[in-house]
Amino acid sequence: MDLVSIEVNGVRFNMLPVEGGHFLMGATPEQHMDAWDNESPAHSVELDDYYLGETAVTQALWHAVMGGDDDDYSEVPQTGKNWQECQSFLSRLSTLTGRNFRLPTEAEWENAARGGDQSKGYKFAGGNNLEEVAWFDMNSGNRIHPVKQKLPNEIGLYDMCGNVWEWCSDWYGSYPSNEEEEHCHNPKGPLTGSQRVVRGACSSSYNRLCRVSSRMGVEPVGKNYAVTGFRLALDKDEALKTVIPHLDNLVQENPAESSNTTPTPELPKTEKPKTPVTKPSTSKEDTLSKVSPKKENPVKKDPKAAKPKKKAWPWIVAIVAIAAIAVAVLALRPNADEKMFLDCKDVNDYRHYVSQFGDKGLHYNEAIIEINKFVNDSIAEAQKQRIAVIQQLLREAEDILKSTQIIPYSLESYQDNKSVMNQGWGKLDSASKEIDQLTDNKKGNFIKDIERIRESYSNVVSILYEKEQMCHDRSSLQSVKEDSMKRMAVLREYKSFKN
Repeated sequence: MDLVSIEVNGVRFNMLPVEGGHFLMGATPEQHMDAWDNESPAHSVELDDYYLGETAVTQALWHAVMGGDDDDYSEVPQTGKNWQECQSFLSRLSTLTGRNFRLPTEAEWENAARGGDQSKGYKFAGGNNLEEVAWFDMNSGNRIHPVKQKLPNEIGLYDMCGNVWEWCSDWYGSYPSNEEEEHCHNPKGPLTGSQRVVRGACSSSYNRLCRVSSRMGVEPVGKNYAVTGFRLALDKDEALKTVIPHLDNLVQENPAESSNTTPTPELPKTEKPKTPVTKPSTSKEDTLSKVSPKKENPVKKDPKAAKPKKKAWPWIVAIVAIAAIAVAVLALRPNADEKMFLDCKDVNDYRHYVSQFGDKGLHYNEAIIEINKFVNDSIAEAQKQRIAVIQQLLREAEDILKSTQIIPYSLESYQDNKSVMNQGWGKLDSASKEIDQLTDNKKGNFIKDIERIRESYSNVVSILYEKEQMCHDRSSLQSVKEDSMKRMAVLREYKSFKN
């Protein structure tokens, strides 16, 4: 696929092709320990071919589409626009160009940032040296720079990391689990949410935020978006609609041509029937005198020349046919809608219904309620299971605490008890991680319990260390005493031998 170059009101921009296929999205191995929790799990995604803007939308392009004067920094990315304002821009640009522009999905953005099918597995978009490919907190001077001043990535995209955050079309949410991977073909994110995804970081971000898998959710309206811009996306078939502007020109020209040519054939048609209509006369001179005035203005004398009834019939037939088709579609669609909804048996069926009919479906709200109910039930069940695990871990930790013996003065005994106590600490750490995953209203009591058990553990471990040290001291003292006794025996033996 070749790039598509488009010009709008004197401003030209390029859309670069991104080959589809499978790629691994999220916390992949090259991200190491820098990956955040919201990047897991890494999961396989399949995408169709698509096109992405070579750069973020610049101020020059924004003004060319939306109107207004160009700024001094016309090649600086356009920022300060919320998600809805970006949608207005996309709608107007689509009208001007005849192509259906949109924001990229989060999966499309990450795949392109990684380099698509040309990816070399870099940590950042275009390389592992962030200084060469991005503006970030260490080199930007805390300001936004014009586009295309850093190196592009493997497929020619500029500034995918740093400079400005970029809006995606998805609602922000957790990645799908392994059981849901079969739905990861052209994923579009959660059905609902309160935040939209932004990607790529900005000129004031530190390097960890600039990684290709780093992600964040931002409220779509009502915030300060001074460092947030966006990048254009197109489906492959939309990008290749290069003939649309030419077709539009032809549509405008054809009516003018037809208006100039249609009157000329009508005049001879109206004149031809007039000559035989004249009444017979007794002399040739009378006949000529009666016929010649009629040739001067034949249209006025013949009412048939102005009747357009024959030309109206094709339009009437076409309108009736279109109306019949529309009625048939409207009659069939509710039936298909109703049937699919009634056939829904589980959450996947309801999700499929929403993907088919969207918010135009007759039962869209009911389907969303069922989906949310399933999600809430799943969360409640997961919370219930997690609570059971926490309770089991705390019981085991307390049992270990009760079984610990600190009375006997034996170095081996203290060391064995310390080993057992370390196992208990491990169970407490596991319980703490599970508690962190609970909702706030469920954490309170467990936090108090685990703090109480930790305090008991700390006391016991302190005693064990003291006893162990005492055993070491006692052992050392005993060793010195035995050594002294041996030396005394050797000395006595030497004296007796000398005497």
